[in-house]
Amino acid sequence: MWPSPNARASSAGAVDLDADLRLQIEANGDLARLIRDLGFDLDFAARVRTLVGGLKKAIRAEVDDVPALQAAVTAARSQAKASEMPFSSADRELLDAVAAAGTDRAAILDLLGRDPVGVQLPFVERIPMVRNGIVSWRTPVDHVLIRRRPRDRPAFEHRLDELDTLFAPRQGPHREPLRQQVLEALDRTRRDAQRDKAYIPTSLQFLDRCVEAYLEAGTSAAAPSRFERLMQVLRRLTAAEQGAAAGDPVDARTVTALANDLVSAGWLHVPSLTHRMVALLLAPAYVSVSGWFRRRRYQRMLTLLRQEIAEAHYDAGEVVRRLQHLEAGGAFFSSLVYPLLRATPPPKMKAAARRL
Repeated sequence: MWPSPNARASSAGAVDLDADLRLQIEANGDLARLIRDLGFDLDFAARVRTLVGGLKKAIRAEVDDVPALQAAVTAARSQAKASEMPFSSADRELLDAVAAAGTDRAAILDLLGRDPVGVQLPFVERIPMVRNGIVSWRTPVDHVLIRRRPRDRPAFEHRLDELDTLFAPRQGPHREPLRQQVLEALDRTRRDAQRDKAYIPTSLQFLDRCVEAYLEAGTSAAAPSRFERLMQVLRRLTAAEQGAAAGDPVDARTVTALANDLVSAGWLHVPSLTHRMVALLLAPAYVSVSGWFRRRRYQRMLTLLRQEIAEAHYDAGEVVRRLQHLEAGGAFFSSLVYPLLRATPPPKMKAAARRL
């Protein structure tokens, strides 16, 4: 679904389209409403993920018996060498680093605390389970050698209370079971945090999965695919606009295919999409003109019409009449301009209609 907030551009100087999409959604109320109608409230999702991230950062590792832990780590390293199961290099490096720390408790705690919820020692905190030839790693609900619990339990529980409040409203039939799972995961996390020898990563990982399942579900079974289609349209439209502005080689087939996709999906007909698509189709790179057209200086009129459409300050019928006049004068552009103009009345006209 929505890209990770930690996503980076693929290369130095590359445009981060996903960051740009966020700005577009924030700047255009019709896009934000469309996304909320699908069940993807980006402000809600950001707040929830911030709280869950805060819960994870609040966890600290504790070790009472360092020699016993080092004995377990020695056994784990032997198991890792003898095992045919795949191991990540990070797992091996963590085992080796903890072993190299010896009896230095501070160094061990520093290693265990770098990602206290996401990373656990293999064969010590994570136990391999084999079922039907497939290996999965399980984390325990408590641990005799390592405790991982909130460093500030009142603050931790306050975040849990905030999440309880955010997930309090009942949802429709598609999402209500997922909401119930989140509430159950919150209860489980709260109970585990109150244990004398708390080991919280397992319940926090479960809570994280439940929250993500809820955020990615939308209001219906079709909502996730519609959300992804909207994101694809926005990405393609933004890339085409940036290419046109930069003077990149014209790709009329791709732009026409995008316009056709937009015309055929009525639920995507919101002004901030249709107006931009029309403005792109009327960009100089995608308009062919005759020599007679140039001599009559109609290019200036086309530029002004394109600007009016992009800014949503126009009368649709009058714009169609003027475009048809320009076509008669020797301009050639995609016929998809007309259904896109009819698809969504300009916002100013809608506002006026509501006042009448």
